[in-house]
Amino acid sequence: DGQGGWIPVSAFNIIIDQSTSSEDIGILSSIKLFPNPTSDMLTVFVDKAVTETMYITILDVTGKLVYQSEFRQKLELDLSDNVNGVYIVRVQMGDKVVLQKLIKNK
Repeated sequence: DGQGGWIPVSAFNIIIDQSTSSEDIGILSSIKLFPNPTSDMLTVFVDKAVTETMYITILDVTGKLVYQSEFRQKLELDLSDNVNGVYIVRVQMGDKVVLQKLIKNK
């Protein structure tokens, strides 16, 4: 903000790539979380063809594990019992990882 403060970021994607495969990067960058923000149901969807198993981990802001599972193309989660707040969604395919911010509110 020019005053030494911080500027809030509403969304971000981080892709950590340890290979040169643009196909794998394309798959990871095509992961969609919706709706985001969510109040109860969350859909995780990959809009490209997936041949490998993907692993999803959801962490709260303290790093506590909230959810962990395997999936291929689409996953639907019921987050209605989770407290409101910001969560980090980590999706891994092989040695590639993408992180996305998830907001849960009622």
